[in-house]
Amino acid sequence: MISKILFLINVGSNSVLSVRAGSLAIASFLGYNLLEISCEDEPNVRLMDLKDKKGIVSLVGDAAMTNHFGLSWLDALGFWKVNVALMISPDKSGRIPGLASAYVSLCKSKQVYLSGVIQLGGQWDQKARRLDCLPWCGKIPDELLEDNYNWDEISLDHSLIIEEVVLKLKITNS
Repeated sequence: MISKILFLINVGSNSVLSVRAGSLAIASFLGYNLLEISCEDEPNVRLMDLKDKKGIVSLVGDAAMTNHFGLSWLDALGFWKVNVALMISPDKSGRIPGLASAYVSLCKSKQVYLSGVIQLGGQWDQKARRLDCLPWCGKIPDELLEDNYNWDEISLDHSLIIEEVVLKLKITNS
């Protein structure tokens, strides 16, 4: 089991830059370095390398896809009992794609410890988020997802938003 690592998984068609920025927001707030790992890498080897480390890992690619090693990253993350958070953006109409619900169900079926779901940008629709019954932690505002955001000069408002998201993540150490 790896308990000091949080894997952030991109769900849907989020841009690489927004996923990186959202991951960096969480890592920066917690004072951790951000490590990016490709889904093309062999999961068990990479997870063994991370066994005694702590930090935030952004998984780049489709974590549910079976790779050429014969298993998916979600399979491995479930086996290793790693904390995982899903990151998804709303579509152009502001709705959350059904892929979010599908990934939450897939995590349950593969016994992945799902710490929560994070919305990347867009408008936050509290009523809709309650109705979809997903373990939402909140949203990271569009301003924080910009490529040139200066993390050394984060505003108090933005810091409080990230703090709220991080505090809602259900991270286990067991």
